[in-house]
Amino acid sequence: MPSAPHIEQMLSNIEALINAGRYFEAHNLAEECCALDPDNLRAKQLCGLSMSKSGARKAAIAFLEPVLQTHSNDPETAGILGGVYKEQFKMTAETVYARKSLETYWSNFTITKSYYTGINAATMSQILGQGKQARAIAGEVVAIAANEQSFWAYATLGEAYLLLRQSQEAEKNYVQALKLAEGEHGKLGSVYAQLMVLQHYIHVPEKVMQMFKPPNIAVFAGHMIDHNREIPRFPQEISEDIKFAIANELKIKNIKVGYSSLACGSDILFVEALLALGGEANILLPFNRDDFIRTSVAFAGKDWLERFKQIEATTKITYISHEKYDDADMLFAFLGKVLVGAGIMRAALYYDKPYLLTVASELDAARKVGGTNAIRQMWPFNSNHININPDNFILQLAAGNAARATPALTNEARPATKQILYFILATLINNNSPDADMAGVTDKIAAEFIEFPGRKRSGISEEGVYALYARAHNAMDFSLRLLDWARTANIEVRIALEAILMKPGSSPLKLITETSNLKSLAFTDACYATMQFAAALSAEQPGRYDFHHVGTISPGNTDEGQEIYRIDYKVKTALS
Repeated sequence: MPSAPHIEQMLSNIEALINAGRYFEAHNLAEECCALDPDNLRAKQLCGLSMSKSGARKAAIAFLEPVLQTHSNDPETAGILGGVYKEQFKMTAETVYARKSLETYWSNFTITKSYYTGINAATMSQILGQGKQARAIAGEVVAIAANEQSFWAYATLGEAYLLLRQSQEAEKNYVQALKLAEGEHGKLGSVYAQLMVLQHYIHVPEKVMQMFKPPNIAVFAGHMIDHNREIPRFPQEISEDIKFAIANELKIKNIKVGYSSLACGSDILFVEALLALGGEANILLPFNRDDFIRTSVAFAGKDWLERFKQIEATTKITYISHEKYDDADMLFAFLGKVLVGAGIMRAALYYDKPYLLTVASELDAARKVGGTNAIRQMWPFNSNHININPDNFILQLAAGNAARATPALTNEARPATKQILYFILATLINNNSPDADMAGVTDKIAAEFIEFPGRKRSGISEEGVYALYARAHNAMDFSLRLLDWARTANIEVRIALEAILMKPGSSPLKLITETSNLKSLAFTDACYATMQFAAALSAEQPGRYDFHHVGTISPGNTDEGQEIYRIDYKVKTALS
């Protein structure tokens, strides 16, 4: 039996992993802790919580239900399980889960009188059309929560007064909660998500919604500093004017979260302006650092290189590929796609749409692969596009106001040296089935689902069934069909979706085997994807799928970690 301090340290490590969004790793450690100390309630709670946050809601329900039966008086266990039921209801619109959620919260509240389970019981009652019961529970919650002065107590009082139709009292308590939040976006986001649910069933004052509304999000793209250009498009001399214009738009639109690259000129100016306003910069680079500096920073001079390094020293940078550039312009195109998709996914968490902010010459006819204009053409929300035109800042020549000539197309098509493909790796879980039976199932999957005219990009290996597609949504649709079939056949399958960089003639199976970060981490009964795959999918078909961030994994070969998403078809419900 391990010592108590050892178990306590494990629990502390699990909580730290959950707080850091590393849910898969938290779950693995929690399982280990449960095995070492089977009677430790906190270990079981964290195991179920990390399982749910990893997207495995049904597995979390199966795990937590017997835990709650044994510890029916514990509000934390009831709160976690009730929350999993509620999330499952939001995602499936199956009322049975709403009822289970209410029953779990209500049963615990009648025993413990915890305002945590009480306010959730009240809200679930309202959702299920039991308004009288909702108000009765909310009245009890007010009497209990009024004895505590904390963020969650004030937020609970605000919600309870909304259910009691006392808007002024609700506003007063939400104001107190806001004062105690101290810019903690996680807390503010949780309250906003709950208000978004409530407004479908009761009146929520717009003033309250605005208190907790998350800041707006922008995807950014813009020209680099001119380099060997006959006709100026973004000369060095206008950079401070452009930076001022960017900062102005950020303030006007209340943009505090941005997605961009870090090339000289517009990108660096955007990140500097955003950080100066206290914003959050999400920086993505298309290939390895040295090649990016050579192609996109260093030519503009030492000042821009130093500015790049200053940002790099204080801000996380995500590399969507660690490969060399090798004149593969499609990597810039893939970067644009990932930036667009990442911004759309993030805004969807807040029930919103992002802005596209660009610095692009209206007189420039160039359509460089992956350039600013290519991103503008890809953008799906025309009303949410703001362009800062550098033409307006370029001084006219002595000849007067003669119009600038349109430059000729500057980029010649290069032969493709690499390509981005989207792959699925489906691993069947052998639950004591004979190997021959599993082999038969694998053959059936390959025959039924993998349909590739022309070049063969699919097969069966020791890792499982694999297939590669040129488009992310084709791989996604294949995966969801496969998952539906596996459920019908009562077979467990682990599905990993990733984007892969391939050279002509390379072996897809070898690359999948060597590069897949998810093949052993994903839970069954769901589709898990890397950020690169999910963002590309979101950019290709906005609004078709639901994306749920389920944590970060550290594959070991990168410093920044890998963001992971669970993906499902979008289900339209009042709560989603």
